[in-house]
Amino acid sequence: MASHDQEAFLTAMQIVNSSTVHGVLSALFELSVFDIVAQKAGYNGYLHPDEIAASLPTKNPEASEMLDRMLRLLASHDIVKCKLVKDSGNALLTRAYGLTPISRYFVQGVAGPCLVPYHQFIHHREMQNCWYKLKDSILDGGIPFNLSHDGANVFEYLEKDKHLASLLSEAMDKSIATSMDILLKMYKGFEGVKQVVDVGGAHGATLSCIVSLNPHVKGINFDLPHVVKDAPKLPGTFYACVRRPTSE
Repeated sequence: MASHDQEAFLTAMQIVNSSTVHGVLSALFELSVFDIVAQKAGYNGYLHPDEIAASLPTKNPEASEMLDRMLRLLASHDIVKCKLVKDSGNALLTRAYGLTPISRYFVQGVAGPCLVPYHQFIHHREMQNCWYKLKDSILDGGIPFNLSHDGANVFEYLEKDKHLASLLSEAMDKSIATSMDILLKMYKGFEGVKQVVDVGGAHGATLSCIVSLNPHVKGINFDLPHVVKDAPKLPGTFYACVRRPTSE
């Protein structure tokens, strides 16, 4: 096999296995592993899998080995950093792991942006089920989410599933500010605008960023009643809601 064919094959193999990374991330998020590393080793230090396992509510003797394999996978993608350290017991070399600039965005419960809620939302079972209906959507029409949820659209479903709705709101709140800050530093289209309406603006995080950097803009956040009622009051931003029509 030619070298370029080998590279193409390995890239294709990596794509096929990409879901493994997200599965590992989801488990580590639920176990707060990145938080444990940040708390015990800081943002520049390293922590051994044994030390991480000792912080978890588990008596599983294989927990440390499993964590090592999971973190080793992430290290191969530069999501965490890895170094060899001597085991104090038998002088063997073992692996220890630390945070990188990427995984710092996976630390929860601290001020600043965090992408954990966003990841957990888009990889939630109810959201992932949409992919199994994508083929049917292409062949027969329809929206994948609706097809996988007995005809309910995403907004109707979120109104019933409070946990998923809360996860979406948290995901937006924790990621929008940084994303918009990057965008607004490059995009100058709001300089001549007097009013901006954000349709489906949730808790107004996007509008808040726009208005804070463009104080001449009046922001109107437009969303469903159950969303708007929980939204915080933000300077320069007003709220409006649309009521779903009832069938006669």
